[in-house]
Amino acid sequence: MGVQGRVVALGVGETNGQREDVFNRQMTLIRPTSLTHDLVNAVQTLFDQYWQGMPVSHIAIVLTGLSSDKIQQLDLFEDRAKQFDLELVTDEIKGRFGDAYIMRTSSLLNSGVARERAGQIGGHFK
Repeated sequence: MGVQGRVVALGVGETNGQREDVFNRQMTLIRPTSLTHDLVNAVQTLFDQYWQGMPVSHIAIVLTGLSSDKIQQLDLFEDRAKQFDLELVTDEIKGRFGDAYIMRTSSLLNSGVARERAGQIGGHFK
């Protein structure tokens, strides 16, 4: 992909059928990233902090503050280069063989939807 971002924004619409509410919040990360787990953690933090508990009608996730991923900030406590390389290989495998080829084991649970969604385009079966 070639880019990473520093600002994660989350927009959520929620409604209980009688009352509707929308929130849009963002957070600036310590360093730019394109790592899935960093982005998921940021979105989860925003969602947990601002969601009012009503059913969700729509979600928008945006990554801004983009920069090239050719330059990575070194970290004494994490091997971010290794994590970045692993994510690139995972993306290459999914691109070559499909999204169902590599997925989290939680997707094998009864509540997991990744296997089903891998066979869909825009929520509809191919």
